[in-house]
Amino acid sequence: MKFLFIMILGILITSASYAKTYTANTPAWRGEWIWAPRKANAPTMTVNLREWLEARPGGWGQALVNRIMGNAIVGGISNVYWRLDDGHGNALFPFKDKKQVLQWPNWDVDFSTFDYPATAAEFADRCDMKITFWTASPHFFAAAKKRYPKLNIQKLCTVSGNEINAVELKPNKMAWKWLERQVYEFKKNFDVTGKTGSARLGITADATYRIYIDGKLIGSDGDWWRGETYDVTTLLTPGKHIIKAVVKPSRKYSGLLVNLEWRDNNKVLHRLNTGSDWICRSIKSKTWTPVAIVGYEGVGPRFRLKDVWRNPRTPNYAQKRILKMVELDNISVNASTRKSTARNATDGSHSTFWVGKGTGAKLMLNLKYPMLLNEIRIYSGCLNNHGNPSGACALKAYRLQYHDGTDWKNLIAPVKKAPNYHGETAEGYRFCHAFTPRKVQQVRLVIDRSHDTLRRNTGVVPASQMTGIVREIQLIKAFGEK
Repeated sequence: MKFLFIMILGILITSASYAKTYTANTPAWRGEWIWAPRKANAPTMTVNLREWLEARPGGWGQALVNRIMGNAIVGGISNVYWRLDDGHGNALFPFKDKKQVLQWPNWDVDFSTFDYPATAAEFADRCDMKITFWTASPHFFAAAKKRYPKLNIQKLCTVSGNEINAVELKPNKMAWKWLERQVYEFKKNFDVTGKTGSARLGITADATYRIYIDGKLIGSDGDWWRGETYDVTTLLTPGKHIIKAVVKPSRKYSGLLVNLEWRDNNKVLHRLNTGSDWICRSIKSKTWTPVAIVGYEGVGPRFRLKDVWRNPRTPNYAQKRILKMVELDNISVNASTRKSTARNATDGSHSTFWVGKGTGAKLMLNLKYPMLLNEIRIYSGCLNNHGNPSGACALKAYRLQYHDGTDWKNLIAPVKKAPNYHGETAEGYRFCHAFTPRKVQQVRLVIDRSHDTLRRNTGVVPASQMTGIVREIQLIKAFGEK
C-alpha cells in the first residue's frame, strides 16, 4: 500500500509541470483541424443510413456519424443531404410509433434510441457544413419538423447531377479532387495583455509543418499522430503577435491543428486554437482567404490521434531551419558494455538495438570531424512482435554530454524522469532534446536509470544488472551546417 501511494504521488508531481517534464497526461486536443478552402466542384454527399449499414454493418451511434461526416469534410465536401427515412417505410430518427422505426436486432441497431439527425447537425455546425434533411413521407416530415424546428427539412431531395453516395465516398482516394494539394501558410493575429507567466504551444499537422511566432521559427516535424509541445513563454510579451504555420500536405490528407495557451501573472488562462478565425494562402499566392474546417479531435484528416502525449521540445529560433541528420557514415560508435552491438544504435533501423548494462553504462558517438549540432533524438525500449516498442527497459534517467577537448560536459540538463512507453509507434516513441548550437566531435549517452524493474525469474537483481535499451540515436545538424 505504501509503495502504491508513493507511485501515485510521483505520477501527480510529474504531471504538474508541463514545459519542464515529459508527461503523458496532458489535456486532449482542442479546436479544429483547418485547411485551405474547399474547391467549388466538390459534390453533394447523400446519406441513407440503411444503405450505409447494409454495406458496412457494425457502426453505430456517435462513431457512425463521425465516420460518415468525417469522410465528407476530409474529402472537401461541405454540402450534405441526409435522408430521414430508409425508403422502405421506416423512420431513421426517433419517432413516436417505434414499430415504424428501423431496427436491426442482430446488429443491436435501434433508431428510436439514438438521435442521428441532431448529432449530424451538430457536427455540420461545428465544421461549417450545410446539411439538409429530407423525407418524402408526409407523417415523417410533420414529425421531423416538430422535433427539429431549427433544422432545414424538406419533402424532396433536390440534388441533381454532381452528387456522391456516402457509401461510395473513399476520401483517401478522392480528397485530392476537392482539396488543394499545395503547400499552404496559415496565420492568426492575437494580443497578449500583461506579462506572461508561462506559455506552451501544442501542434500537429498532416503531413509536415514549420511553426513561427512573430517570424521566429519555433520548430518543425512530420509525425502527425503524436504532436509536439514547445515552451514559448519568452516570446509572448505584452502587445500584438502573429502565429504562422507552413504546412505541406501528405499524399492522402491535409490539415493543421494548433493549441496555444498561456497564463498571465494573475494565473488567468488564455487559449488560442485553430478554427474558422484563421486565414490561409498558398505559398504561391499573395492573397489571404478564410480557412476550411476539416475536422476536430476524433474526426478529420487523422481521426484518431492515438494519444495526446505531446513531445516537449525547446523552441528553435533559427530562421527557415531545415532538419538534417548527421550521415551514418560520419559516425563511429563505441560503448562501455556490449561493444559488439554498439553500432546498432546508429544503423538507421528500429529493429536492432544496443543494450547498456548497469548504472553508468555509456554509448560514445565519434564524428569524423567537428559538426555544429543543436538537437539529439533518442529512441529507446525494445520492440514487440508487431513492430512497436514494448517500453521494456526504456531509458528513464540519463545524461547527454560532449567532450570539449579536456573533459566531458553536459549538453542538456540531466534527464531524471523520462516517460515509459504509452502506446506510440516505434518511430514515434522518442525523446528529442534541442539545445544551443554547439560544435562537437564527440558525444556520449550515460544511462543512470532505465525502466527495468530489476525483477527476474530468479528474483530481484542488483543495479549492476540493470538493462537499458537504445534502438537508435539521431544527431541533428544546426542550421547552416553542411
